[in-house]
Amino acid sequence: MNKSKKFELILLETNGEIENTRQILWALRSECRIVANRTVQYLWEWNGLSSDYKKEYDHYPSKEETAQLLSGKNGIDTYAYAKIISECRYLGTNSVQTIIRDVKGKYMKALGEILKGTRSIPSYKSYPIPLKKKSLAVSHIVKYNSNGQPCDEDYFIEAGILSRNGAEHFETDTRLRFKLRVNNGRDKSLKSFLKQCKGVNELSEIDGKVTENGCCCEEKRFDITASSISFDEQSKKWMLNLGYSFEAEQTPYFEGKQVGVQLGYHLPVCCAVNDGLERFYIRENEIEEFRRRTEARRAALRQHTAYCGDGSIGHGRDTRCKGADKIGNIISNFKDTCNHKYSRAIINFAVAQKAEYIVIENMSGISENNLFLKNWSYYDLQNKIKYKAAEVGIKVKMIDPQYTSRRCSKCGHINTEKTDVDANRMFICEECGARTAFDYNAAKNIAETDIEKIISMQKVTQGIVKKIK
Repeated sequence: MNKSKKFELILLETNGEIENTRQILWALRSECRIVANRTVQYLWEWNGLSSDYKKEYDHYPSKEETAQLLSGKNGIDTYAYAKIISECRYLGTNSVQTIIRDVKGKYMKALGEILKGTRSIPSYKSYPIPLKKKSLAVSHIVKYNSNGQPCDEDYFIEAGILSRNGAEHFETDTRLRFKLRVNNGRDKSLKSFLKQCKGVNELSEIDGKVTENGCCCEEKRFDITASSISFDEQSKKWMLNLGYSFEAEQTPYFEGKQVGVQLGYHLPVCCAVNDGLERFYIRENEIEEFRRRTEARRAALRQHTAYCGDGSIGHGRDTRCKGADKIGNIISNFKDTCNHKYSRAIINFAVAQKAEYIVIENMSGISENNLFLKNWSYYDLQNKIKYKAAEVGIKVKMIDPQYTSRRCSKCGHINTEKTDVDANRMFICEECGARTAFDYNAAKNIAETDIEKIISMQKVTQGIVKKIK
C-alpha cells in the first residue's frame, strides 16, 4: 500500500546563499507546470486527431498508423516528451517523463467526463517537483558532545532534481540537500515515522566529524518510494511529500459480513450491518453549520472590499480579497479534517464489527439534487474510507444507489410514493407499515448482500419499469 507524509523543508545554502536554493526550486516548479500543461495540450490535440481519423477510416489508428501521425513516434507519451524536453532547461529527463506519465494517467481517467462536458479540460497553476526513489536519500545525523552523550539530532534529504544543464547554470551539483523539520511542538509522529523507515542512513557527528553507522532495516515497516517537493501557498513554505509503502495489516473478520454506509441525507453518516442490529451514527452536521457561519463572514468581507483601507488599495484583486480567500481555505481545511474524523470512525466501527466489506454508494451526479452533498466533499470522504480500509485489510464495494432509500429493509417492498416524514425523519413502508429511521433504513439496505440483484428482482415483482422520482 502506498501513502505519503508531509514534511516542511528547511532550505540550506547553495553556493553560500539560501536564496540560490530558493531560486532553483522556483525555476523547477515553473518548468513542472509548463510540462504538465503542455502534456494536456498534446493529449487533447491527439484526442481530436484520432477522432477525425476514425471518422474518415472508420477505425482508430493502429500502432503503425499512430507512428505515422506522430512523426515516427510510437505513442503520445514519446511524442510529447520529444516536443517538451527541448523547452526544459533545468528539469532532468526522468522528472519530465514522470510528469508526462502522471498527467496522462489523470487525463485518461477523466476523459469520459471531459467529452460529456461534465468536466473541464485540466489545467495546472502549479505542479510538484517529482523525486525518483533512486535519486532520494534520507540521512539521520546524531550529534554527540565531548562526554560522548547524544545532544542533538537532525534528518536530511538529498535529492537529484537538477539536470546537468541546470546544474551548470546554477553552478552547483545535480543533487540538492535539505533539512527536514521533524520537531513540531508536542507532535512526535514525524520523527517516529522516520525511525520506522527502511534505508535511512544512520550517521554520527563527533567534534564536527561525521561517520557512518550503516543502515539497520530490522523491524522497520515502511519503504521510501517516489516523492515530490511542492510549495504550500498558504504557509509560504516548501514541503516534501515523502512517499512510502507498507504491507496492510489484516484484521480479523467474519466472512461475508458487510457494513453499509449511508452518507449525507438527514445525517452526515449512518452505518449498519447485514447480519444484526448494530448501528453507528454521526448526528451533528458540523460541516454544514461551520460552512454557514463562515460563508456569511466571507460574504461580508467581500462587500467591505469596496470600502477597504489605503493598505489594501492599489495592489489588485489578491490584496483586496485576501481576507475572503483566507476564509475559503479555512472551510476547505475544516472539511478535510472532518472527513478524516468521519472516515476513521467508520473504519473503527467496521473493525469492531469484524466486517469483511464496507459498502458505499456511487454518488456521481446525486449532489446536484442534494444540497447537503453539494456543500460537502463526499468524494474526498469516500477516498479516505477506501485507503483507511485498505490499511486494515477491509475491502470496499461501490454500489448503485438507486432505490436504496425507497426499499423497506424489513419486507423488501419498494415505495412508489414519497413516504419520508421530514419532521420525524422516518421511513414508512407502504406494504407492511414498518416505521424505521430513514438513514438507518437506507444503511441497512446498502449493507444487504447482493442488494443490487435483490432490488432488480423486486422491481420486476412490483412491475417498476422506470426510476421513481
